[in-house]
Amino acid sequence: MTPTIFAPCLFAIGSMLAANDPPDSATPIVREVIYKNAHHIPKKELAELSGIRPGDPLDLDANQAACLRIQEFLKKKGRFWATVSLAKGNVRSDTQVIFIVTEGPVVRVRSTKFVGNETQTTRCLQNLIGDSRAFIAASFTDHVTVLEDYYRGLGYRDVKVSREMKFGDDQSYVDVVYTIAEGLRYRVKDWVIKGNTKELAATPIIHEHFKRGEFYSEEIEKSRLRDVTDYFGWRGYRVEVTKKVFEIPGERGMLRVQYEVTESAPNRRFTR
Repeated sequence: MTPTIFAPCLFAIGSMLAANDPPDSATPIVREVIYKNAHHIPKKELAELSGIRPGDPLDLDANQAACLRIQEFLKKKGRFWATVSLAKGNVRSDTQVIFIVTEGPVVRVRSTKFVGNETQTTRCLQNLIGDSRAFIAASFTDHVTVLEDYYRGLGYRDVKVSREMKFGDDQSYVDVVYTIAEGLRYRVKDWVIKGNTKELAATPIIHEHFKRGEFYSEEIEKSRLRDVTDYFGWRGYRVEVTKKVFEIPGERGMLRVQYEVTESAPNRRFTR
């Protein structure tokens, strides 16, 4: 086999590369920036959003990023269907950057519905997420997290919340449905305090204030976390107390709450 057998292949590859290269290797300069169909954003604000100005070197990646920023800005104003694309400024030989803006209508929330909330009222859940009339998709995605965190704080550790959007025929309004699978509500079987403080053995707070078998509540446990911290603090210990929650194997729906006490200076006490 002789080396000359590869020559045609190398020539073809070199020809393709040459054809794809711009005639001038220097980076073009942007001579004009145009925003088409952007009726609800002032030109000055568009320029600030895009960051693209006449006289700048052409940057294809920056132009695409500018499209996304303008699009996201419109979506945050309730224009869920907004899109922004480039008519020019996406080819290395361009000297114009032309944004095509499709704003779309402002989408309004016509109704919000909760399904599966057997233990919590609709009013309570609605208060948690607010009563927004403009549909901003990112906020409504956050609402799923808000609802799940609320239920988990009440002991529903397995809760699942999903969101469905039903748009009107003209796409100018939406009905939002949250479907909630509450699951089992967990109870606390026992509490444990562990750590490196000598007085752990004499902590009547466990017996005086904790009721075994009650439903788990994040708010109550936060209060108890402060109680445990104060208990040692008033006895002259600088401590850090952290809370951990464990499911008890073989006992579905039962939890163990463990407070871990760490003394900042193990062998030193301070006087108030």
